[in-house]
Amino acid sequence: EGVEDSTVPSTDGSKKKHACSFFLTNFSSHGTMVNKKLLSRGGEQVPLYDGDSITLLKPSAAGPLLEFRFDLSGSVLEDLGNLPLSAPCHEMPPAALPTQTAVPISPVKSPDPEITLPTPREAMPLTLTSHQALPKSTPEEAPRAEPSALPGTRFLGAELTPAFYLEIGGDALRPDSKPEDLRIIHGPAVGSDAEVTVNGCMPLLLGRSQQRSFWQRLLCTDAFYALSRQHLQIEVGDEDRHVRNLSSSNPVRLCRTTQLAEFEATPPLSNGERRPLYDGDIIVLNPVQGFTLWLRFKSLELQASESNGAVS
Repeated sequence: EGVEDSTVPSTDGSKKKHACSFFLTNFSSHGTMVNKKLLSRGGEQVPLYDGDSITLLKPSAAGPLLEFRFDLSGSVLEDLGNLPLSAPCHEMPPAALPTQTAVPISPVKSPDPEITLPTPREAMPLTLTSHQALPKSTPEEAPRAEPSALPGTRFLGAELTPAFYLEIGGDALRPDSKPEDLRIIHGPAVGSDAEVTVNGCMPLLLGRSQQRSFWQRLLCTDAFYALSRQHLQIEVGDEDRHVRNLSSSNPVRLCRTTQLAEFEATPPLSNGERRPLYDGDIIVLNPVQGFTLWLRFKSLELQASESNGAVS
């Protein structure tokens, strides 16, 4: 995936414009390796740089199936440099590769051919101007939550600055669910200097094929298979957040409480439809009694601004 038109600070303090930055997303149940770093979760992402090696694995971690090299030679992008999205990948020994059973994954076919998902550029404005840059924390300000200070699950394959999280709840959860699995944290990737490199973040795509092992250990069997392969997407802009329904068989609903009566009374979103998200909104993935599954949207940026207002 390519993200166009981004501006980042250079080493001499000036701003340098890059035409594109690239990401690789793993959608294979066998896993994918980038520079010997294993991406084992569906939907896990890492930034790509010129010269990176990409390895597709055989079933049951029997070794590499295909190997590629990401090469910008001869491209107009070659001389523009890379965005400092994350630290270099560390080599993982072959013995650490997990044993997995091959599971075929196929994309959901939309019944409406006119519905198209936004490209990364449409889903997230990436141009960073001086008035958009995040301010440095001072002793009088309440600092934003650091990645290590907020427990939860992250699906972005690079270090991120938390912008929001989704609390998972409902009757569909297994009784032995781990607390850290009940919170999905997402936000923009950060550079090696721990500063946000772009004012925006990759869309968060959730579904049975994107995070198969995660949902399988979290949900009862019936609820797991009621989850669509690509169920919903959270799209992040400069000042707004949206949820887009991607499921035609079990479309999402947007509520304000977790009451079953409200679930049943709220009409579902049509396939491809998106709605704005506000702090505390309930995204209902399954409204069926005994198998309810919902996500509570919580904005960390709103919490930070309220804390700053209280301090001032």
